[in-house]
Amino acid sequence: MGDQVLRAPAINSERYRSLDGLRGIAAVVVLLHHSLLLVPALAAPYYQTHGVRQTGSWAWWLVETPLHLIWEGKAAVYVFFVLSGIVLTLPVLNSTRFSWRAFYPQRLIRLYLPVWAAVVFGVLTIELVRRSGDTGSLWLRERLTTVTPGTFIKDMTLVLGNGGLVSPLWSLRWEILFSLALPLFVWAAAKWINLNVAKIVLCLVVVSAGGVTQNSVLLYLPMFLVGTVIATGMPALRRMSQRIGRSRFAGLTWGTAFGAGLLLMTSHWIAQGLGASVAVVDSTSGPMLAGACVVVVSAIFWKPVTGFLTKPAVLWLGRISFSLYLVHEPIVVASGYLFGPNHEWLGILCTIPAAVLAGWLFYTFVEKPSHRLAKVVRARMSPHATVV
Repeated sequence: MGDQVLRAPAINSERYRSLDGLRGIAAVVVLLHHSLLLVPALAAPYYQTHGVRQTGSWAWWLVETPLHLIWEGKAAVYVFFVLSGIVLTLPVLNSTRFSWRAFYPQRLIRLYLPVWAAVVFGVLTIELVRRSGDTGSLWLRERLTTVTPGTFIKDMTLVLGNGGLVSPLWSLRWEILFSLALPLFVWAAAKWINLNVAKIVLCLVVVSAGGVTQNSVLLYLPMFLVGTVIATGMPALRRMSQRIGRSRFAGLTWGTAFGAGLLLMTSHWIAQGLGASVAVVDSTSGPMLAGACVVVVSAIFWKPVTGFLTKPAVLWLGRISFSLYLVHEPIVVASGYLFGPNHEWLGILCTIPAAVLAGWLFYTFVEKPSHRLAKVVRARMSPHATVV
């Protein structure tokens, strides 16, 4: 492809800002996800093939109904992956001076400097808050209690896997691999654009197969490809949005699609609650991704959702979302050990504001300077390149 690829019309900047807001909401969902896993009754369903046994209990409502959406961390990460596919692809499509030589150092600095700082932060929390004693949460028991050279090196490099000192870093491994392979993804998405729907359907099937076979490559990498395909198909999506907007039932159409997308994002837990087989439950990764795509498209084109996502408070969450994602889990784990069993809800009440504050501080003193450095490197590598 060289340094130039097919051009596509840029999306409206206000709609692009709505994706920042969506990223902020997704980061909060992940924070709620890990915080609520401190509660034994909510953590247990993640380690068993059946749902909550007591139908109608408060745990049942939070686990096996669409209410799970407010703390469905896996689906939130799927949204992150689709957003990365879109956001990294659009500058390639929209610039005739895009430079791959400038992109790679900028992108790796943008990711790795905050990751390294987050790993150091995670190590400090392990050293400062002793991870020992009784805990009722199965999720909390799985967190690492000591730091070893192997886990430290894995978390600092990520390409060979996640060491577990900061467990959310597992997703950054796939972000890095996708970034390295971005030219291939953009080529695959830009080729035969008239087959975009077929490409997305194929990706959904592969993702479901990856869930059933527990193959991480099949499960996660196609999610980024879906995002790149959405980016190349933005003109067609805009025309579709305009046709819906001229319809008498525009609100009903968008509302139904958006509601279906949200429902699909909880399909794993609905299937498990209905007693579906393990294979069926594992195959719901495809429907969950489909739901995430519908939500992302709605965030771009449906005005009620776009309006909410561009509110100042939501955009602020979007601004600190990466930092919040990186630092929240060590705080949650430390809180779980500090408050101990039977005090999980008090710990959660303290953890959430503490994590948001830590995310803001991390953004101010780590992520923002890293971003500035990445821009300087990009400018020196290619003075006329588009900022990614």
